[in-house]
Amino acid sequence: MDTLAYAKKLIEVGVPQKQAEVQAEALSDAFQCEAATKGDIKELENKIKDLEIRMIKRFLI
Repeated sequence: MDTLAYAKKLIEVGVPQKQAEVQAEALSDAFQCEAATKGDIKELENKIKDLEIRMIKRFLI
């Protein structure tokens, strides 16, 4: 997340600078703690594919 751009947009619509900066930082922290990244999702997809392959080999042999 581009916190600087977000804070600037808030300031442009009248939010005090300090408040905009704190809000941007807090929102960024929340996203980092709760959201999966594209890399996280890709890693999970790869693990699922590997598991599928292992299951197919095990049940077909």
